Amino acid sequence: MHILPLFLKEDNSQFYECPSDFFYSDRHTIFTRDFESIHMVLTTATIYYYGIDTKTYEPKVTMLSYSQADDCFYIDNGIQDGHIKAFEKELTKEALYLKHNALQ
Repeated sequence: MHILPLFLKEDNSQFYECPSDFFYSDRHTIFTRDFESIHMVLTTATIYYYGIDTKTYEPKVTMLSYSQADDCFYIDNGIQDGHIKAFEKELTKEALYLKHNALQ
């Protein structure tokens, strides 16, 4: 699954970085409760979160994998070969826009 938040508004800055809800067993369902309807299996799920580092305004793609033992996601630092180039391109544009506005 790929999550590319639409930023554009200041009130969406909470989504620049990967939400901590993924890392808690009782909170990740906000993102995962409808997995069955899109034929995803939680236990084998990989999520790519396209965010922005809030300190450097650099694009940041975070790969998350699900841990059955902990019933939550963790940051998977393995090879990220499944991200979508078009999403990265949009993320880069948004990061440049935010960086430009932060410097003014």
